[in-house]
Amino acid sequence: SKTLILKDPSKSQGAPGSVTRLSDKEIENQQVFFEKSLRVLSQCAKGKNSLGGSKSQALVSLQSLSHVLAANAKSGDSSPLPGTIMQFTNNVFVDTPLRDSQLAESKDMWSILVIASKLTVETWKNIQLDLISAELKVEDFERIIACVELLRNFFETTYNKEATSKRVEKASIAITRNLEFVAERSQFEPENHSNDKKICG
Repeated sequence: SKTLILKDPSKSQGAPGSVTRLSDKEIENQQVFFEKSLRVLSQCAKGKNSLGGSKSQALVSLQSLSHVLAANAKSGDSSPLPGTIMQFTNNVFVDTPLRDSQLAESKDMWSILVIASKLTVETWKNIQLDLISAELKVEDFERIIACVELLRNFFETTYNKEATSKRVEKASIAITRNLEFVAERSQFEPENHSNDKKICG
């Protein structure tokens, strides 16, 4: 099987030298198919399943995931894809006996982690607004849980502060600031939110 390296989903190669643009519906269908495929592969690798993990790593690369997340962030798309990518990255590349020894220095891995921390902040803000309007969304909780689990597992099992480069150190500082933002603002007033639980403490 070949490693899947995703390209611009709005373009499709036709004859040599030509580029065929896909319709919005075709792009949406491809994104839905990709998201659902990642969900299945992630479940296959969950629980340190080496067989499922190895097949998933062969099908989808960290580079692909990093590129898709970067494109998604620019477009402002609110689909479930980013959260699914975080869950997939955690199950397939981090919380696994197949973890690459060079993962802690991977540019693509750190790009995903920084986006995970930003997504945590954005989703937390959405949850705060939902609390006010009493319209909580399950997908928001799923997304923030996926991001926090990925970040926690990476820093518990893979991160080595003594062996990091300047680039990695800069990324880790950005991640820390984002998570501190959430932690500091998750201290709800008891009289106003007596039944709420902290998202990140």
